[in-house]
Amino acid sequence: MDWQYITKQITVILEEITHLTTEFAQLQNRVKWLEDQYSSPPILRSSQPHVPLPLETESIDQGWDNNDKPSDPRHLSDNLMDFSFSVSPQH
Repeated sequence: MDWQYITKQITVILEEITHLTTEFAQLQNRVKWLEDQYSSPPILRSSQPHVPLPLETESIDQGWDNNDKPSDPRHLSDNLMDFSFSVSPQH
């Protein structure tokens, strides 16, 4: 077996995992930001003219956007995992 080749491939895989972990953390932050923005009531500014809100339309129940249970505190970010720990190859 070519251990140098295997070691290089493992290094490439670990670098890719690190890159994907960083991207995942950024996406997780964006999801949290969106949840925070949409979970708080809108702030009306007095400088803007009052525009009546459109009538609420009935949403399609796709499972993940079901609003029948507003007391359910679960969020999408609850399902996200943090893979930002470092992994060192074993020799």
